[in-house]
Amino acid sequence: MAITEERIKELMAKDVSTKTLLVDASNLEETKRQHEKDGWRLVKETELNGKYKITFQKVK
Repeated sequence: MAITEERIKELMAKDVSTKTLLVDASNLEETKRQHEKDGWRLVKETELNGKYKITFQKVK
């Protein structure tokens, strides 16, 4: 992964919060949309046995 100026700012930030959720496929898009609206950024999405493990990050 290339280190960009944005990524460097994230790494140097003092207050970084992460949140990982396990959701059904039916709730996936709504959950992503709601969290992005609240200022969270989707960092990783993985499918596990029909459910999705999604990780969000918020830099303050």
